[in-house]
Amino acid sequence: SKESSLIFADSQATKTDLVEFYHIAPNKIQVNYPGVTPAKQSTVDLPTLQHKFGITKPYILTVGKLEPRKNLARLFEAFARLHNPEIELVVVGQKGWGTLPAQIKGVHMAGFVSEDELTALYQHSIGLVFPSLWEGFGYPAVEAMLLGIPTALSGRSSLAEIGNSRSILFDPESIDSIFAALQQLISDEQLRQELST
Repeated sequence: SKESSLIFADSQATKTDLVEFYHIAPNKIQVNYPGVTPAKQSTVDLPTLQHKFGITKPYILTVGKLEPRKNLARLFEAFARLHNPEIELVVVGQKGWGTLPAQIKGVHMAGFVSEDELTALYQHSIGLVFPSLWEGFGYPAVEAMLLGIPTALSGRSSLAEIGNSRSILFDPESIDSIFAALQQLISDEQLRQELST
């Protein structure tokens, strides 16, 4: 970094981290958000998704490599607190590292999915919940928004930047806060429509 005359960061949050942790002068860092290619309408229909992933009811989606910073343990606990047998949670992502939380009723671990299946999972969901403790950018949040899918995002790092006034934001370290965001996403149809727009 001392030899560089310019450093590109993928979000203001990443720039702030570079300044704080690596003591790089702010004027050497330029925020340049990555491009996200809009997904096309998927050819995968809902019955195919239901059959392949065991989905039987309306669902909330979460997407990302399965590792501790994705904060699934707190999400699962908040989801279990809903006590709503009419809503399911679909988790998409390859296994990373760390121990996964215990399986909870109504949670479907979809693992790796194709791009077409992922687009379909977004399109048929109630919305995306993304409880990550830290993200440099947060592609799933942007992908969901591009498809008009309402989002509930961690109010941390780049997700607060991306989701500001466009998403339900919550404290990812508070199960109560995640629970409240899930309830809002499920029950407030008018808000979902506003976020979709």
